[in-house]
Amino acid sequence: MENDVKQGNDRNWVLILAVIIVILFFIGIGLLALFLLRGSQEPEPAAVPTTPVLTQAAPTAPVPTMVQDASAAQVVIQSYIVEPQRILAGGCANISWVVQNADLVQLKQDGLLVLDQAPAIHTYQTCPSAAGSFVYRLEVSNAASSSNWMELQVIADQPVQAAGSQPATPAPPDTGSVAPLPLATGPVTVNNFYIEPQRTNVGGCAIIYWEVLNADQIQLLRDGVAVVPNAQLRGSFEDCYNAAAIYKYRLEAKNSEGSYTVLELQEIVE
Repeated sequence: MENDVKQGNDRNWVLILAVIIVILFFIGIGLLALFLLRGSQEPEPAAVPTTPVLTQAAPTAPVPTMVQDASAAQVVIQSYIVEPQRILAGGCANISWVVQNADLVQLKQDGLLVLDQAPAIHTYQTCPSAAGSFVYRLEVSNAASSSNWMELQVIADQPVQAAGSQPATPAPPDTGSVAPLPLATGPVTVNNFYIEPQRTNVGGCAIIYWEVLNADQIQLLRDGVAVVPNAQLRGSFEDCYNAAAIYKYRLEAKNSEGSYTVLELQEIVE
């Protein structure tokens, strides 16, 4: 009886031990499987730090601004003079001017146009035949709608006549010399040397004027050829053109003391 009880107890312990062993076996298998499963998973790649990319807008060229030179558009009369201002009737006065930025230069005498399309630098000779007061108005303008004007006055007096004498008649300007000029002393001086008009068309004419002091040899040349070889101290020469070109005139004046002066100007023929 006691042996049977003892054998029964032994079988119970063996059964319990077997159950424990089985449980431990499955626990071990589970742990091993879990370990293998974790080991088989690939580690996630480490995050690579990224450097922020700075984007910059493409540079744009500055928009050019049109800057207009106010002085370039403004008509300016630098000088406007007359020499002399008072003369005798039949005498001459020289009206000179220098202007800038002008497209049109006009000279009017008492409201009447006497010189159109004049150059920016010029001397105009006026010789009133009668006594009186004459107003000369210089008008200048350009395409930029800028304009200006100035006025001056030339007074011509009646020559004083002696009792019984005849009225004085002004001598016409000399265009050449038949007799040689008298010997002159002192430095050669050219008072006037200009051409009117400075621009003309084929078939047109221009007149060259000059006035020289203290010279005994004067000649006028065109393109190197003497057209007035023996000129007087004061004179003029009319030239007409049959071909378009730029004609160059040269005034040479000298005296026996060795004083020498040369001036040049040109005529544009279109």
